[in-house]
Amino acid sequence: GSIRPSSSPCASPILIVRKSAGGLRVGVDYRAINNLTVKFATLYLSWMR
Repeated sequence: GSIRPSSSPCASPILIVRKSAGGLRVGVDYRAINNLTVKFATLYLSWMR
């Protein structure tokens, strides 16, 4: 299957919530990883030229 064991030092919980229309929505909570990443101090606009 698609889900298999991991030995990675990083992990993000998967959230499954029921939508108001009855379907399911799958989401991943990346807040812990986002807190560890470095934000870009400048914008790279050279690709727009």
